[in-house]
This record gives sequence, C-alpha cells and structure tokens, in this order.
Amino acid sequence: MKKAAVLVASGFEEAEALIIVDVIRRADIPCDLIGLEEQVVEGAHGIIIQCDAVLSHDFVNYEMVILPGGYEGVEH
Repeated sequence: MKKAAVLVASGFEEAEALIIVDVIRRADIPCDLIGLEEQVVEGAHGIIIQCDAVLSHDFVNYEMVILPGGYEGVEH
C-alpha cells in the first residue's frame, strides 16, 4: 500500500501540514507526520503536535513526501 509522509520542523506552517494530512487520511491513504529532529514539534503559530516518528532511514519507505512551508520551518 502506498504511504505519505509530512516532514515537519520547528516553525512549520500548521495549515499547510495539518490540512494535507487530514485530506490524505480521509482518502484512506496512510500518512505519517515525521519530525525532523524531535517527535514533539511547535508550529509557527504556537500549535504543538505529536509526530508519528522522527526522521530516520525508514523514511525511504514512503511514496510521497510533503514539505510544508513556514519561515522558521524552512530554515530548519
């Protein structure tokens, strides 16, 4: 089965990350939130999320990778 990953770093744009996760999951496609360096990540507007995993070598098992924006998130 195909899988998607949304890669988030501190300062990510919450809407760009969470809306796409919601839409993909509604389509019954597995979609994981992947933290760049940590599993609990704070977005650009103070929303804190719990990621499913932290970036690792298993990352190559995804068919789609989404990189949400966000000023500080892009720097990371």
